[in-house]
Amino acid sequence: MRINVFVVSFAVTMIACTWGWEQFVKDRIYNCTDDFPLGFLQPGQWAHHPVAVPHVTSGRSMSEPDTIKQGWSVLALWLLWFSFIAGSLIVSFVLARLLRRGPGRQPEQIYEHTNAA
Repeated sequence: MRINVFVVSFAVTMIACTWGWEQFVKDRIYNCTDDFPLGFLQPGQWAHHPVAVPHVTSGRSMSEPDTIKQGWSVLALWLLWFSFIAGSLIVSFVLARLLRRGPGRQPEQIYEHTNAA
């Protein structure tokens, strides 16, 4: 049961991370001119030899270079991606631990059984 909760919650958190990456990272922190959807699921394919710019814009021609917001780097994108993964793993682990017991169930207690003779 615990592994099922972990797997399902990890899948849900990965969907949330993919959505969050598309909404808040892609085309705000970096722009790849030959980008595909769901960039979160394609780690390392975010920007190829990007040029630092003060403001990232999307919809540019493939003849133009990839861009990354000033102050960011490809390494920083990797660290951000790893933090999304780590957060998903932590949330999934915690949910698996919490939901393992089920609502209203008490933790298992060890009772000493004595035989009266």
